[in-house]
Amino acid sequence: MEKRDFPREGVDIDAVFNFGEGEGNLCKIEDYSGEGIYVTIPDQRYLKSVKDSLTDIDSIVTVTFKAGSRYIAIDCVVVHQQDNGFGLKFVHQNPKNVDAIKLAAEATAKRKSNDALLSKEQGHKNLAAARKSNLIKVANSRAKSFLEERVPEFLRALNESLMTEAEIQSSDAAQHQYFDAMAGFKKLANRLLEQLDGTISADASDVANGRWKEKRGETSADEAEGSLSLVEKEEFEDWLIVRVATSRTELQFRDILIELQLRLDVAFGQEDSGRIYNPYGPAAYCHAFYDCIRPLRLSHRVERLVFKIYQERILSELGSLYKGLNKILIDADVLPDINVAKYLASKALKDRANVKREATAQPAGTPNPEHDKTPQMEQAMAGLPGAAVAGAQLGSFEQLQAGLARARSAYSTASKLWQIHSKQGSGGQVRTAAQGGAPGELSPALANEYAQAIQSVRHQVLDGSVNLDSPGALKHYIAQATGPESPLGEQHLDSADMIENLFSNIVESSRIEQSLRSDLRKLEIPLLEVLLADPTLFTADFHPARQAVNYIALLSDRGSVNLNQNKPVIRQSINELVQKGSSDPDTLNNVVGKLDTLVEKEKKLIERNLSRVTEACVGQEKVKSANIMVERELTKRLGDQDVPEAVLKLIDGGWRDLMRLCYFREGLGSRAWEMTLIVIDQLLLRLVPGAYDETKILFKSDELTKLIQKGISKVEKNASSSANIVSEIDTLLQDGVTDSTSVAVYKAPQGIVESPAERLVKLGLDDDDKSIQRWMKRAKSLKEGQWLEFDANSDNSVLNQLAWVSEQFDRYVFVNHHGMKVKDISLEELALKLKSGDIIVLSDSSMPAVEKGLDALIQKIYDQLAFESAHDQLTGLITRKEFERCIAQSVARSKKNDTYYVLIFIDILQFKVINNTCGYEVGDSFLRDVGNRIKSVAFNDAMIGRIGGNEFGVLVPIENEKKGYLLAAEIKSAIEEKRFVSGDQSFVITAVVSMIGFGSENNQVLELLRSVEAAAEICKKSGQKEIQLVRPGDERMEERDEVMSWVARINRALDEENLKVRCQMIYPIMGGNSGLPHFEVLLTVVDENGEHLPPADFIKAAEEYSRMGSVDRWVIESVLVWMKENPDVLSRMGGFSINLSGHSLNDETFLDFIFEALVRYQVPRQKLIFEITETTAVANLEDAADFINEMKGIGCRFSLDDFGAGQSSYAYLKRLPVDFIKIDGAFVRNISEDDVDYALVKS
Repeated sequence: MEKRDFPREGVDIDAVFNFGEGEGNLCKIEDYSGEGIYVTIPDQRYLKSVKDSLTDIDSIVTVTFKAGSRYIAIDCVVVHQQDNGFGLKFVHQNPKNVDAIKLAAEATAKRKSNDALLSKEQGHKNLAAARKSNLIKVANSRAKSFLEERVPEFLRALNESLMTEAEIQSSDAAQHQYFDAMAGFKKLANRLLEQLDGTISADASDVANGRWKEKRGETSADEAEGSLSLVEKEEFEDWLIVRVATSRTELQFRDILIELQLRLDVAFGQEDSGRIYNPYGPAAYCHAFYDCIRPLRLSHRVERLVFKIYQERILSELGSLYKGLNKILIDADVLPDINVAKYLASKALKDRANVKREATAQPAGTPNPEHDKTPQMEQAMAGLPGAAVAGAQLGSFEQLQAGLARARSAYSTASKLWQIHSKQGSGGQVRTAAQGGAPGELSPALANEYAQAIQSVRHQVLDGSVNLDSPGALKHYIAQATGPESPLGEQHLDSADMIENLFSNIVESSRIEQSLRSDLRKLEIPLLEVLLADPTLFTADFHPARQAVNYIALLSDRGSVNLNQNKPVIRQSINELVQKGSSDPDTLNNVVGKLDTLVEKEKKLIERNLSRVTEACVGQEKVKSANIMVERELTKRLGDQDVPEAVLKLIDGGWRDLMRLCYFREGLGSRAWEMTLIVIDQLLLRLVPGAYDETKILFKSDELTKLIQKGISKVEKNASSSANIVSEIDTLLQDGVTDSTSVAVYKAPQGIVESPAERLVKLGLDDDDKSIQRWMKRAKSLKEGQWLEFDANSDNSVLNQLAWVSEQFDRYVFVNHHGMKVKDISLEELALKLKSGDIIVLSDSSMPAVEKGLDALIQKIYDQLAFESAHDQLTGLITRKEFERCIAQSVARSKKNDTYYVLIFIDILQFKVINNTCGYEVGDSFLRDVGNRIKSVAFNDAMIGRIGGNEFGVLVPIENEKKGYLLAAEIKSAIEEKRFVSGDQSFVITAVVSMIGFGSENNQVLELLRSVEAAAEICKKSGQKEIQLVRPGDERMEERDEVMSWVARINRALDEENLKVRCQMIYPIMGGNSGLPHFEVLLTVVDENGEHLPPADFIKAAEEYSRMGSVDRWVIESVLVWMKENPDVLSRMGGFSINLSGHSLNDETFLDFIFEALVRYQVPRQKLIFEITETTAVANLEDAADFINEMKGIGCRFSLDDFGAGQSSYAYLKRLPVDFIKIDGAFVRNISEDDVDYALVKS
């Protein structure tokens, strides 16, 4: 019979056992109860190590297992040990833990049941599953090691960057966002690695087990691709930060990612299932990281900095992880010999040929849904490795825009941003596919019209009558060729616009040879043709047209090795592509093949040069290391002591060279190296006074002489000089050292060892300069292969590549585009130049030209969108949010530079009248007119914003308050002096204007704007027409602030339950014990110090700002709770009187609240008496009567309070079916003396 308080149940759940800081191991949960679990650990070595590490029985361990789609981690205490496991007790006895174990147990049982049904013929599949499981386990281990190496360094670099940015901020408010981020990451630091690894590993395991599609299949790729709409700037910026980081990393590692994708498809994909999700891709790491930091609620500026450091320290290092993962798969015999470039090229050409055959077989003009998507489009929808990963969990991104959050590539991002950017051309709406919003969606008639226009422009370019150098040239000439009657509209030319902007970013690069820029522009024509015929131009893994442009741009680089020799071939290739267009794949392939030969030739030459530079550096570093090691050993032995000059002659005469030779040939641990040191030690024992020790003597004198002679003969430069040195040493060994023996102190050769402090002093810096130390740390994070811009502050900047870094990070060697060495500088000099801005680290110089152009296009469109989001579309003035930013910046500047500003607020009173009378279009025209009137008189440096529907703000630096007042008066006059005319109607304009001046003493940003808005509101209510000047101590503001502070207190009191209920007994005026006592419920407020505040001000503010209904509900809920919890006391009471406000009586939902509350709290309803004050503002007496009747129908009672105090006392009494009345005290106080009062009460 089970005697335990918590019966145990047997289960079989796979889990992970963690103890201390070490790595966890697999375990199995064998049984559980409400109090704890019993686990076994199959790995005996791990089990033994845990047992040995347990200092006491109460040690804390963590057991992690999967329940449904979540991972559950439970902290436990070890309560007993057994041979193969441990008995564990939950640290917190949470029923949810038991529920999770039950859920996991059910899943295990179901899985075992399904496994039992598998036939023997599926045995080989089980073996394949085991192989997949082992592969993904090894891959996850490699991914975890990558994070363990990178995350700590990332956190250190991030902390330094946040501190640096905080130090340069101009205001405390700006600094706080960086300090808050530092505090947030400090708390996150201990679990960031665990969360990142947990997400990546869990998703990878799901991919390996075939569960990813089920798990992430909420939104199809088609739906995601088709979803496009406008978002708020903050939402867009958050998405863009993640998107750009993902896109750049995908472009950086495009080739190796494709290689990894192909192997993942083979290793873990199903037959004919297409591409699988890459759980180790850049998108996975970006989204996992975003999920980790989202709770920190970082500002956009800080978030951009965080992702910048994340890109530099983790994302840019993913290449080593991908190499390791590819090696793991190759070792497992997964596509060991694949040539990715050839594979993609052949596949792309094959797919294009298939499309052509299908198009030929299809009757002209007949739509075929099955052929609408090219194979490249299907690949893109399946999730290209060079694009954003489909299905990645984005948290709030999914709530924002599912389509935006699943953008497939840099081109997909650019095209969608372009549609948003072009929305004004279609009435503010994003164009749909039917409207020609994206390339490849034209009807046959429009496509034919477009093709003829492109053909016309081609002939003009080839015969030299036009060129495409000027901005908008391609789009202009195409529109010109179609004519004014063409069905091709502005929206259909978006593709041309995008191609043109893409080439602008490519051609305008300072790297492109000036004489070839006009030729490169001609490529806009064939590339536009390809894009219209094949929308996968930018999204396919490989496309010959894109490759041709990349090759031409690479060979056109002004730093190209054979630029002058290649110019004729470049121009010939461009002309061939322009002449043939996209109609001849053979021409395209021939051009790519020809250019590929030139690129490979240049690449090999650069690699050969680079190899020579690095080999020379490695050799020099070895010599330097040998010299340092030799001098270290010699200094350690010879030190600051007198040594016979013969010994020093021996060292300078060849022994130092012998030591260096042994270091090179044999190494530090070799016998030869050790012997060179032993000989020095033996000489010093015999020849330095006071050093002799018989026990340490290893050789006789003549034997030691022979060893010296033998060693120095291997490196001797002058036989006679070497013989003299050996002879002199032998004489000393035989005769000993005397007072006449010449001695000296050993001095190391100059320049062999130079400390960082010495190098800093040479540069004129202090070795304790903290800022340069930070830049030195940043310089150490640079990686070989990165490009840097030198002399960035001058007009003659050059790009150089970091080719080699010494092991001690004290020497950096750079090469030019030819692979030739051009710079060899110290760490300290590099750090100084980075700090001064003379050197800039580039992030995208290694990108191919098209991809780099797309990346720049995204940023360019985003900048334009960001500008538009900061400006009111109707008036062109800045928005409220941007205006508030301007105020914040002005406050910071006034504090820093002691500048005076004036803030002017304008409220236009006639806007609603004009809008309602003449319509919205006239209302919009009126607002534009007002904006122009303000701009006509405001100063050039004034910031003008539309900060409300009919409200404007002006912020301007000015000399003093008086001049600010004159400006405000001039603005008011400009607005009001002229009527607004619309058709046959004209309107007098009236503006309420308020202003406040501020300088260095005022740093309350939102308080400034709030005060002028409040002043204008007071002015409107009082009917005043003068300009309202707000100053500190304004009584009107203080009174309003007092009321507003009560509003905050009300919200806080309700949220934090700082309200208290009190009861006042209602005494019967009749004698005897005929009834139970009644109580009136009263309310009191408790402040932050625990003091009780008078409720009058509280209730006044609550009624004025419509919070009294919430207060009523809180009181009713509190009374019902007390009644339910105290039935014995309640039985001795007659009832509670609860006051109801007019807000509650006028609230249509209040009756439902009462009914629902009385269902939850079963209390005697007849003891609830609701009071209606006679002076309460009841909107409709009939509705109030209905409310009372319904409440009385369920047993509640009502009373009328303050009877007689108002003009409608008898009307209330007559029409409201109340049970009691409470006569106002003014009529009762003198009832014995006043006949009128007596008559009133008696009635």
